[in-house]
Amino acid sequence: MTRTTWREAMGFVPWAFGLPDPEYSVAWKQLTDPQRFAGAFGPYTLERAHDFEAEQATVNRANIRTASSASNGQYVGQIDFSDSHVTLTVNAPGAGTYPVNIYYANATGATSTHNLFVNGATTPMTVSYPATGAWGSFSNSQVVTIQVPMKAGANTLKFMKGTTGFAELDRITANPYFDYQAYPATQNFDDTNCCHWNGPSWP
Repeated sequence: MTRTTWREAMGFVPWAFGLPDPEYSVAWKQLTDPQRFAGAFGPYTLERAHDFEAEQATVNRANIRTASSASNGQYVGQIDFSDSHVTLTVNAPGAGTYPVNIYYANATGATSTHNLFVNGATTPMTVSYPATGAWGSFSNSQVVTIQVPMKAGANTLKFMKGTTGFAELDRITANPYFDYQAYPATQNFDDTNCCHWNGPSWP
C-alpha cells in the first residue's frame, strides 16, 4: 500500500455560514478553485490536482532560481544540456494513463521541447511548449497538458532537454487518484459500493 500526499477537504459546515476568517483565505481559495476542490454540485472531498514543484524535484545540471510569479517563489531554469534533468515522482492507484499539467516559461520566440522519460523508459515522450513572453515569468495560462502512462505505485517523470529550443519549469500538477475510475460502469446501488471499494474490483 502506498500512502498518498493528496489533500482532502474536511469540515464543510463552517464554510456554510459566511466567509472564513482572514487566516483561512488560502483554504477558501482552494475550496472555490475548480482546479482544486470546487465542483459543479458542491466541493469534492479530494483535490483535483496536486502541485509538484520543480525546485523540490531531483535536479541535475540545471539551476534553481527565484521569481515572484513562480508558484512557490522558485523554478528550475537552464535545463540546457544533454544530461540536464528535473525528475519528479508521482504516485498512482493503478495502471493507466493520467493527465499531467506542466507550467513553464519559453522565451525563445518559437515552440521548444523537452524529452520526458517515464519510469526509465528508453524512448521518451515529447513535450512541446509554445512560446511565452519572458524567461522567469509564469502564469496559470502558461501550461501544457500531456497524457502520461503510469503504473500502480511510484512513477518517475524525468524531464530533459529536447531537440528544439529551451524551456523553464515552474511545477507540474496531477492527481491520478482523482482521475482513477472509482465507480463501476454498472452500479448495483448497495452500501458496499460506497464503503468497501478495494481498487479495481468490486463486491
